[in-house]
Amino acid sequence: MANSLIAVAGFASAWMLLWGVVAAIPILLHYLYRRRQVAVPWAAVQLLIQVIEKESKRINLEQWLLLVVRTLILLLFALSLARPFWTNEDEQSLSGNSVASTNWIIALDVSYSMGYRVDNQSRLQFAQARAIEIIEAANDGDAFALVALGRPPRAVVASPSFDRSAVIAEIGRLTIDDAGCDLPSGLQLIADIAQRAQTNETLPSNIRILLLSDLGIEHWQTAINGTDAKLLQALMAKFPFEVESLSDETVSNIAITEIRPSTSRAILDQPLEVDVTLKNYSDASINQLPVQLSLDGSTLASEIVELQPDEARTVRFSLTPTSLGSSTLTGTIPADRLSVDNTRHHAIEVRESYDILFVEQQMGDAKIIKLGLNPDRPISRPSRNSVSVLELPSIDLAKWHGIVLLDLASIDEALASRLENYVRAGGALICMWGPRTNAAQWNAHESRFGLLGFQFLDPTPFDPSAERSWNIDPLEYQSPVVAPFADFPDAGLLTTPIFRFWRIEPNSTKNSELAVDLATENRAPLIAHHRLGQGTVYSLLSTPQSGSESSQPWNAMATWPSFVPLMQRLVQSALDSGSQQTTLLAGQVLVGKMLPPKPNPLAPRAPTESPVVTIVRPDKSESQISVGDLQDDGTALWAFQETHQSGIYIARDASKDEHHYAVNVDGSESGLQSIAAAQLPKSPLRQSKLTDSPTATPNTAAESSPRVTRVLLVSLGLLLILESSLAWGLGRRER
Repeated sequence: MANSLIAVAGFASAWMLLWGVVAAIPILLHYLYRRRQVAVPWAAVQLLIQVIEKESKRINLEQWLLLVVRTLILLLFALSLARPFWTNEDEQSLSGNSVASTNWIIALDVSYSMGYRVDNQSRLQFAQARAIEIIEAANDGDAFALVALGRPPRAVVASPSFDRSAVIAEIGRLTIDDAGCDLPSGLQLIADIAQRAQTNETLPSNIRILLLSDLGIEHWQTAINGTDAKLLQALMAKFPFEVESLSDETVSNIAITEIRPSTSRAILDQPLEVDVTLKNYSDASINQLPVQLSLDGSTLASEIVELQPDEARTVRFSLTPTSLGSSTLTGTIPADRLSVDNTRHHAIEVRESYDILFVEQQMGDAKIIKLGLNPDRPISRPSRNSVSVLELPSIDLAKWHGIVLLDLASIDEALASRLENYVRAGGALICMWGPRTNAAQWNAHESRFGLLGFQFLDPTPFDPSAERSWNIDPLEYQSPVVAPFADFPDAGLLTTPIFRFWRIEPNSTKNSELAVDLATENRAPLIAHHRLGQGTVYSLLSTPQSGSESSQPWNAMATWPSFVPLMQRLVQSALDSGSQQTTLLAGQVLVGKMLPPKPNPLAPRAPTESPVVTIVRPDKSESQISVGDLQDDGTALWAFQETHQSGIYIARDASKDEHHYAVNVDGSESGLQSIAAAQLPKSPLRQSKLTDSPTATPNTAAESSPRVTRVLLVSLGLLLILESSLAWGLGRRER
């Protein structure tokens, strides 16, 4: 029993016992200031000696009693500061008293909402301080593993380490991951570390998990009643598990949720409209909020706005690009407690014009489309860019930004394969379907290549009176093809005469998901697109006609006021989505292609080296990556995955050409909504705690110390009363 008591007794702050030295002060004072007696013979007092000897024994006893009380007061004071504890074996098993060494697995949420600042400190900094406090207060012989809950989660210290200083140093180096938090993968990583630690005989057998997070609802909701609930419950059932929340009761945030230019492929000296959308995530109105728009770091426009609580508002700017090449648009509002979403970027490419190839079945087919594209805004070069379908096999498709197929009856298999490769490499393909379309042959190509994303069924019946016109459904103007018409309901889009169109059936494979941009009243597609590799294919299922070219007209689009803006938006949307993706979310992969530099015949021949691309991150640090093998078109592909920091990335190839990439946070955490820790699944282990504030004490021995400390403090108070009473009584008697 004595051994059991020793095993579970101790002091939470043993160094405070040094105050016990003070208990020697009353003893020293007693011996320093006790009365020195000098013997003086005097016959008159000899008769009193016998009486004094009797009284001296009583006085000495009282003085020693006072000395003992004063010494005990100081000893009890030192003991109280040291916070002594003891628990019996039952209490130890329930409370998880880890006098026996423990394997700690400490996980810190590093998603970007942890950058929210209170009292000039971020939530992540509070979590780091808390984790360091736990490590410093842990028992000798404890080991520590460290996990950063980002996207993806990282095992910073995968194998529990006994080197506390090294683990603390790693905690201090943790940074915010703008990509967010992948909680399911994080929980699985924690479970894997715990399982390995259990089978490692060199590590403590006791496992204890501590997770520090702001419990953002976008990550943790599924841990309550979603797909991750079973995973969390299984982890809590197997290991002692604590969750400490670093969320705040009241939060406020303003964020830029979107920056959307009218096109990502702008034309030099042509107006470009840019929409910047803001949202107020607080309960208070925001007055006089400045919103700025800049291009490559130079502010071009600004506007003052007001936002009501929980209001989203879009501010429209207009600018004119004056420099060619890759550029970046940036929307900015003043920094607040969560600054990462106060800036948003969008990469654009500025050219003099874009090269579009029109492929005709008959000469003159492209005339109407060209008129629609070039009345006052030259999307395409004025040089010859129309070829017949017979010339197409000899054309280098890689030189064209977009290709328009104008109601082609059919193409051969080799050409269908070339078009598929062109789109997969990032090209934009626009197809106009009409009376010449051979559905059977195109369906045969579709079964093999999946170029269009759908199979043709049949065209709608022809009405000889041409009085039957299908009503238009813009599908709430969600598509960029028709979005500009949302503010102009009288522009003619909804009344465009459509007499016939092709009915289609989307392919069933997930790899060719078809999106509908414009439909008829019964939701039959009129304009649809699907992504193929890095490029996009758009289909207009009723080819524009002038009205005089057929005895069976399919539409009167070319005569309608909506024709010009619709054609421009169709081609522009195809160019935007067909270009390589230069505006992404944090965590997504940057992908590009480059032409290796041409060898200089005058320069000495150097050993063949693999070409590299230099990536400049937002913090100005650089990485070099090797490009892949040359493709059929002579280009080389490259990919860069380390995009966990939002901002502007610059890719610089061997020819020193620069391409801008805009990386933003996804906006899901901007609302700063958190779940309460009490909503999480309950752990059946008593050691597990759920708390809404970072106050849980990691050392369970210290958790039992308040009860002992209270007893000591009550005893201390009683001794003070006793000391005062004795001192008063003795002093009064001596007088």
